[in-house]
Amino acid sequence: MSLKEEALLTGHTDRVWCVSWGKYGELASASGDGDVRVWGEVDGKWKCKQVLKEHSRTVRSVSWAHEGNMLACSSFDASISIWQRESPDADFEIISCLEGHENEVKAVSWNIEDKLLATCSRDKTVWIWERGEEGFDEAECVGVLTGHSQDVKFVRWMPNEDKVVSCSYDDTVKIWENVGDDDWECTQTLHGHNSTVWMADFSPDGQRMVTCSDDSSLIIWVKSPEGQFLKEATLASEHTRTIYAVAWSEHGILTASGDDAIRLFTPTPTPGGPPSYPLAHRVPHAHLADVNCVKWGPHQQAASCSDDGCIKIWKLAE
Repeated sequence: MSLKEEALLTGHTDRVWCVSWGKYGELASASGDGDVRVWGEVDGKWKCKQVLKEHSRTVRSVSWAHEGNMLACSSFDASISIWQRESPDADFEIISCLEGHENEVKAVSWNIEDKLLATCSRDKTVWIWERGEEGFDEAECVGVLTGHSQDVKFVRWMPNEDKVVSCSYDDTVKIWENVGDDDWECTQTLHGHNSTVWMADFSPDGQRMVTCSDDSSLIIWVKSPEGQFLKEATLASEHTRTIYAVAWSEHGILTASGDDAIRLFTPTPTPGGPPSYPLAHRVPHAHLADVNCVKWGPHQQAASCSDDGCIKIWKLAE
């Protein structure tokens, strides 16, 4: 397996922090220039379809709703903007700006039904937002989750259930669950990394989770019959610098690193034991600077973004 560069997307004037694929094969990107750009293929070439301007500081994260016509963007200006369009051919319009975090909002994530948003911040909290009867223009906060002792870097919903995973500068990963009447509790704290945990993602069946860290390692966690995550494997020999992002699909595990490289690991069955995760491919100079994010897309595609201000589209070749 190998990754071949298909397209180079330029337009942002500062580092690009995050990319997110949409239902209709589009891509959204978030940047230090304060903009979110929406990209799509037109006549076989990638072009910027729209630039979303709302925030006064860096946009750190962007997340496409599963239904394909809403975007949520989190910013260092301590707010989250919600954008909506009527159809894939229409332009996005802002419908809401959520405020409440004390400072920089680092990540945002939709639940599977697009009825709840999770956000996390430098203020050490995770917030849960619920859409109103008419939509997210009437959204309200229904939970403030406290428990991390430092900056919360990342948050996302589990793929098959309404539980939230958060990753923090305090070196831990926490699992949060609604135990009734919007009463959210931390049901598990995972220890294993010895420095900042930057991101988490899940295997396609939702039974495993991978986390990445400033300690240059990946940890694979497997869900027990009781629903608790247990450490299954640590991959610590292939990276020498911070791993900022990780993405898991049926094609394997992609990583984005501070050494400017992208790596692909392929889960491989082992008779009588847990899977192994050998390195299948490495793109040594994927970007000209730190790679901040990598995401699997449709049709064996992937997207990456970097401190070099660029976005790249990759194609997986067998």
